[in-house]
Amino acid sequence: QKTAYEMQRGRVGSEMCIRDRRKIEEKKMVASLIRKQESKVAEAKYRISSQKRRRVSSFFDKKLLEEERLKEIEMEKVQKLCEIENAMLEKYKNTQLRQEEVLMKLKN
Repeated sequence: QKTAYEMQRGRVGSEMCIRDRRKIEEKKMVASLIRKQESKVAEAKYRISSQKRRRVSSFFDKKLLEEERLKEIEMEKVQKLCEIENAMLEKYKNTQLRQEEVLMKLKN
């Protein structure tokens, strides 16, 4: 016993060919859409990750700038303290010299 495909080979074969062509075209379209969507998703992920990297980078840049500014402030404080200390030492030396002068005058 022969199947319908074998009995009417030309007609069934061409119908199969048309049916298969449509399925193949549908599969290609679906695959193309999937690739486009995957591409869009990948681009979105990249944009998000690069934005995160920029945010993290700018956060650390800000932190570094803050740390550098704090170091500058500390250095300024140290310089002011040194200036005050030097001024006090000068005053002390001048006072010592005056005391020595007074003592020399008293001895004479």
